[in-house]
Amino acid sequence: MNRDSQLNDSLMSDAEFLSDPKLNGRSPGSEGHEVAATFLRQRIADLGFAPMFDGRYEQVILSGSKELGRNICGRWPGNSSEVILIGAHYDHFAGIPGADDNAAALAILLEAARLLRPWAGNSGIVACFFDLEEPPHFLGPTMGSNWFVKHCPLTPQQIKCAIIMDLCGHDVPIAGAVPVSLVWMVETLPPAYRYLREAEPRENGPDRPHACVFDSRDGHHDHQDDALTVFLEV
Repeated sequence: MNRDSQLNDSLMSDAEFLSDPKLNGRSPGSEGHEVAATFLRQRIADLGFAPMFDGRYEQVILSGSKELGRNICGRWPGNSSEVILIGAHYDHFAGIPGADDNAAALAILLEAARLLRPWAGNSGIVACFFDLEEPPHFLGPTMGSNWFVKHCPLTPQQIKCAIIMDLCGHDVPIAGAVPVSLVWMVETLPPAYRYLREAEPRENGPDRPHACVFDSRDGHHDHQDDALTVFLEV
């Protein structure tokens, strides 16, 4: 089996498991949600990523004293205290398999973590599986990624960038639309800003995936905590 076939099989296997109807959408508090959380925690541990939270992979999300959900994060060391964060949410809605939202991105994140294991760069790698990203938590204080930022074991200066994956699994054509990457706050890195601007769609240009770059000074998106220098959603 060649490398591409092996990669495709691995991605498909993880995406199919996480979107299996038996998990009933990975709705928070459900048995399927617990199965998904256990699967992701075990996989990131098996890959050799270290726990992020005082010896634990799970960061509990609370409302008062009530546990609502759990982020799952592991860290691969670099040669400095800085990290690159790669994340995707694992919760969804009851009764909907959630292959596109967000099992496909979870599979990509797991495979990226596997391939990055020989990493010996300056920055470490943090792999985060966020919980409670769907309504009623979306954009609220208990949204998993917001909770992570507000209760982060890292300082804002340690996180060089965050790459957040969502809705990566569909290939259904939409009239008048092309594949898109949304990038916020990239103006803080001028070389990346110029590169992504060059990738933006041009009038009468080729029909290809492109980046839509939003300057955070435009206030396009309110997830602009200074802990996340770059927010890239693919």
